Order: sequence, then structure tokens, then C-alpha cells
Amino acid sequence: MNEKILYIEDNGVNRRLVRRILEREGYVVIEAADGLSGVQAALTEHPDLILMDINLPGLDGYEAATRLKSEPALADTPIVALTANVTPGDRERSLVSGCDGYIPKPIDPANFVLQVRAFLRGERESIDESLANYYLREYRDKLVNRLQAKIEELTRLNAELEQRVEERTRELEETQARLVRVEKEQAIIELAGAVAHELRQPQTVIAGLVGLILSDNYDQSQLQHDLQTIVEQVKEMSQLIDAMTELASYETKTYPGDIRIVDLEKSAQQSDQPRHNGIAP
Repeated sequence: MNEKILYIEDNGVNRRLVRRILEREGYVVIEAADGLSGVQAALTEHPDLILMDINLPGLDGYEAATRLKSEPALADTPIVALTANVTPGDRERSLVSGCDGYIPKPIDPANFVLQVRAFLRGERESIDESLANYYLREYRDKLVNRLQAKIEELTRLNAELEQRVEERTRELEETQARLVRVEKEQAIIELAGAVAHELRQPQTVIAGLVGLILSDNYDQSQLQHDLQTIVEQVKEMSQLIDAMTELASYETKTYPGDIRIVDLEKSAQQSDQPRHNGIAP
């Protein structure tokens, strides 16, 4: 079975180069473009060797190596830093973070294959204990500072989120208040239309009969009948007024011109139904 190598590198050109070199030698190459996806690929694929770039987005190579070594299933899997970080101390930083070897870029294709084969066969690099302690303290401080920066960033983002939620809540409350005002205004308009419509009927009858009674050629024999009609129309107006004063809920109907007005008759019937806590059901 061909040995499996995981290459964690954010640069696509570098990944393609290493893949060509290693696949030509019969190795199976798995790729990951950042530290987090590299950790997940290692946990899923269980490679025989991990090649790790250091300058990775998000979880960098040092942190990814430390995370991988914390997994019992990967504790013995060799991790080799394959990086352009070639300043003094970069090799030591790679080793104390969890890497087992260090290969600087740019790579020599012929020598690179020999280096990879040696790590697969058990080669491991080490550093002096005093140097290791120094770089471990440096690495610890770096992790603490990075953690503090992340906490501060999360605190800031949380504060911004709370502010946005508060602003959004205030906007929703203002919108709801405007809707309530609009509904109240609409209800008043519909009620005014109903009052005007319903009262105009008896008003027309009363005004017409009074005009007849006051005319010069009025037939006095109709007086009793017309007065009774006026009384009935006044009674109807009183009933409409009573219905409005007792209105607890209402229905609307369409008035000529597609205007919605309150249906006082149906609304009065609803108001006559049993109520709970003073509110129509």
C-alpha cells in the first residue's frame, strides 16, 4: 500500500509542485489549504507523514502542529515544517511547537524526496534542552498574547452585536408603534365614514319631512304620520349612537368608491355577545 502524505499549504502553486514530485515517487498526496482544514484532514485520513507550511491563515503552522500532536491517534505521526521561514530560530520554533523535522524552501526536488523518505523511515530532529526551554517560553508567550487578542476581538464583536440587536429592537418597537398609530387612524377614519353614512339616512328623512311641514302647501292631514316618522328616525339615530358608545370590536364593509367603513350593525351585534374581562372574544 502506497504511503500517504498530507501537505498543508495555502499556496496553490507550491501544493501542485510538491504533489507532482511526491506522486512521481508513488506517494499518495492529500492537500489542505489552511491549518483548521489540515487538522481535520489529518484526523480523517490518518496520513503517514504531514508536511506543514508555517505561515498559514487562521491557525498557523505552529499551532496546527501543537493541535495535531495533542491527538493520541496522531501523536506518533511525523510532522515536518516545510517553510520559507529561514531566519535564525525558525527551525527551533518549529520543533518546540510539535514538528519532528524542518525543510526550508525553496526545495531541491531530488534532495526533497530523500528528506521525505528519511522522515517516513523514522528520522527525527531535536534541539538542545536549553534552547528548547527558551523557545518554549517564547511560544507560550505568543500563544497567550494571541489568545488575549482573540478574547479582546470577541469581546468587541459581542459588544457590536449587542448594540446592533439593541438598535434593531428599537427600530422594531418604533415600527410597531407606527403601525399601531396607523391602525388607530384607519379605525377612526373607518368609524367616521360609518357614522357619516349611517346618520345621513335618518338625517335625510328628517330634513325632508321638516321641509314639507314648513312648506306653504303642506297637507296637514299627514302631520301626525310625518311626526311619527321623524320620531322613528330620531330613535334610529339614538340607536346608532348607543351602538358606537358600546363598540368593543368592529367589522368593516365596502362603501361606494371602494371605501372601507365600519359596519355598525354587525359590530353592534358582536358587542352584544358575552365578553371576557371587558373584551369581546
